[in-house]
Amino acid sequence: MGKSKDGGICANWETTHVMLFCDLCSREIDLGNRPTTHFNKEGWGNLVKNFKDRTGLEYSRAQMKNKWDQLKRDWKLWRELKRGETGLGWNPTKRTIDASDDWWKERIEMIPNAKKFRFGGIAPELEEKLDKMFSLVVATGENVWMPSSGELPGLFSQAETLSEEPDDQINDSNNSQTNANEDLNSGTPGQSSHSGAASKRKRKGKRHEMGTKQVMLAHVEKLFSSSEAIMQRVTAPVFFDLLALLEQHHGLRGTQRTPAGEVLAIKIYILGHNETFRKSGERFQHSTETLSRLFMIGLKALTSLSIHNIAPIDPQFRTISSHIRTDDRYMPFFKDCIGAIDGTHVDARIVVENQVPYIGRHGSTTQNVMAVCDFNMCFTYVVPGWEGSAHDTRIYHRAIRDPQSKFPFPPEGISHYLLRYADLLIVFANV
Repeated sequence: MGKSKDGGICANWETTHVMLFCDLCSREIDLGNRPTTHFNKEGWGNLVKNFKDRTGLEYSRAQMKNKWDQLKRDWKLWRELKRGETGLGWNPTKRTIDASDDWWKERIEMIPNAKKFRFGGIAPELEEKLDKMFSLVVATGENVWMPSSGELPGLFSQAETLSEEPDDQINDSNNSQTNANEDLNSGTPGQSSHSGAASKRKRKGKRHEMGTKQVMLAHVEKLFSSSEAIMQRVTAPVFFDLLALLEQHHGLRGTQRTPAGEVLAIKIYILGHNETFRKSGERFQHSTETLSRLFMIGLKALTSLSIHNIAPIDPQFRTISSHIRTDDRYMPFFKDCIGAIDGTHVDARIVVENQVPYIGRHGSTTQNVMAVCDFNMCFTYVVPGWEGSAHDTRIYHRAIRDPQSKFPFPPEGISHYLLRYADLLIVFANV
C-alpha cells in the first residue's frame, strides 16, 4: 500500500468503505456532532477511530475530510443533474440514470461537470445515505424562482381556496346572538323576535357595505401617517392606482369582510415596516391566521406584477441608453453595454433546523440574490431564493445555462453586460 504526502497510507476508497463511511457519518450526525457544515473535533475523532476499528485502516482526519468534501460535490452535481426531472429510472448495467442520449446531451451542455455520471452515477442506496448527510447543510437552489419564468411559484397553491376570517366570524356570530337576545327582551307586541333579528342584521349589513370604503381609507391614512419613509415612496394616489392595476390584471381580491384595498394596505404595511403578524393584527383588527392568509393574497398579486415588470423594455436591445449616448465619459466606449449584473445578500428568516445552508461568511441567514439592471436603474432580471452559502458563480452559471431560467441574453454581436463579482469588473459578451 502506498504512502501519502504526510507519511500515512494512501486512502483507497472501495465501495464497501464508502458505504461504511456514510453510515459512520450518519451516526455522528444523529449524535449532534455536525453543528454546521462539517463535524466538530469530537465527530472527526470518532470517525477516524470507528473507521479503523471496523476496517483496520488508519485514515487521517484530513483524508476523511477530503472524502466528505468529494462526496458533497458529487451529491450537489447529482442533484443538479436530476433537478426538475420525474420518472427517471436506474440502469443497473451502466450504473447510472436510465435516459436517452438526447437527454444526456442536453443536461451535460447545461451542467458540464456532470459528464462523469454518464457511465457511472450514484447508486440509489448511496444516494439515500448522502441525502441524510447533506440535505440540510448544502445549498441546492430548490427554492429558486425567477419572474422571467412566467409562472407563479408553487407556494401560492395553498392560498387558492380562501375561507372567511375565523375571528370575524366569531365576532359576527356573537353580535348576532346579542342582537337576538335584545330582541327577545325588548320585542314589540305582535312582532316576532326572528323578524327583529333579521331586520337588525339587514341594517348592519347595509352599514357594513357603506362603511367598507371608509374603513379602508382609514387604514390607508394610518399606513401613510405611520412611516415617513413609506409616505415618500407610496402616496395615496399611487396606492389607489396600484390597487386598480392589481385588481384588474393580477388577481388581487378581498374576502367577504375584507376589501381588496385593505389586503393591499396590510401587505404594504408588513413589508414596509418588517412587521410581525401579531402587531399587524392589532393595527388591522384581524387574527394572525387571517393576516397570514390575506398577506399571501397580496403577495401573490405583487408576484404576478413582477412577472410583467421585471423584464427588458426592448428584448432585442436595439437602442443605446441615453445615459451612455449623452455622456462623453462612456460614449463610445460603452455604447454596446446594455446593463449590469451583480449579487447581493438579503436577510432571511429561516426555521432553526434549516438555517445552515443560509448562513454565509458573515454568520447571518441570508438569500444570495443575483440581479440585472439597465441604465434606467430598472431591474430586468432577478434570481431570488438561493441559500446564502451558495457561491455567486454557481448562481450565475445556472442562470445562463438553464433554458428554463430564460436569461435575457444580449443579441448576437458585441452587446454585453457588466458583471461585478469579488470587486472585479468583468465584461460578459454574447458573441
